[in-house]
Amino acid sequence: MTSTNSPGNPLIKTDCIGRVRLDKKHREALLDTFEKSPLSGTKFAALHGVKYQTFATWVQNRKRERDEYPVVPGDEPPAQKLLESL
Repeated sequence: MTSTNSPGNPLIKTDCIGRVRLDKKHREALLDTFEKSPLSGTKFAALHGVKYQTFATWVQNRKRERDEYPVVPGDEPPAQKLLESL
C-alpha cells in the first residue's frame, strides 16, 4: 500500500491501483461530513480524493443499512393471480 495526502484530510491510504482504503470509522466520518455538505457527491468525492463510483457505493450501502430508500408506489411486485385450467 502507498499513502497520499489530500489537502485538509488525514493521510489517505491507497492500494497499488489507486483505490482508496478507509476503515469503517473513517468512511462513516466522511459520509457524515458529506451529509452536512452543500456539495454534490461528484464534487465531494473529488475534493476528498475518492473515486466517485466508490463514494457512490458507500452512500448507497449506508442508505440500505439505514433503510432510507423511499417506497415508490407501484414498485411492489405484482400480485399473483390464480387461473383455473380446464
